Amino acid sequence: MNTVTAAHEMCDVAHEHRGDLFRAEECLADTAARIRAHLSEVLPDMEITARHLRRSGFGHLRVSIVRYNAADLSERAAGFAARRLVDAELKRFTRYDWDPHGGIRNQSLSTDTSIDPALHAAALHGGPELQPLVSFAEFTRTARPGDILEHVAGKEPPEGARVMITAISARRLTTRLVDPATDARESRVPIRGGACFVSDGELVCFKHSGFAHQGGYSLLRWTRQA
Repeated sequence: MNTVTAAHEMCDVAHEHRGDLFRAEECLADTAARIRAHLSEVLPDMEITARHLRRSGFGHLRVSIVRYNAADLSERAAGFAARRLVDAELKRFTRYDWDPHGGIRNQSLSTDTSIDPALHAAALHGGPELQPLVSFAEFTRTARPGDILEHVAGKEPPEGARVMITAISARRLTTRLVDPATDARESRVPIRGGACFVSDGELVCFKHSGFAHQGGYSLLRWTRQA
């Protein structure tokens, strides 16, 4: 039986998945600690960060891969291969029921694995040279709804466009185009600190991390509301 047929039949048949390292009634903190220790043992050349939280009654673990041997994890194939190794090990700690009509149910632990966004940002070339006078934390604390960001260079938004900040947090920037003749819908963009952000207090540069936007940045002039 080929892989495609096997995968198709698995999706069409209800079944239970119970990883060999799953422990019933174990608290999330203990499971997360075991996972960290296990990954260090089976993937000693990989450096990760992991954060656990509880969502809607079940545990969730976020794993970010910082380094794996000398691999360039900002490159799509290398990053995907590293994530696949981690995902295979994480599955060993989970239990869930598969229902062909409803998908995964009664899940003990959900996980997501990503490449450290700083690796993508560090791979960018041709970005603007700005003095790092305002930290990312200071920017997210200082910027207020009503502040204007005017596009100077880069990918998004179109050159010359002016957007108004309507909401900002440590993870997301929500803006609306100022020009009333254009679509007035809000745009929500994930933002990150570290190598993904730099500001001299007047200009702000967001480096777009992740495979979808790798190689891009947005340089914006920041005008604070009076």
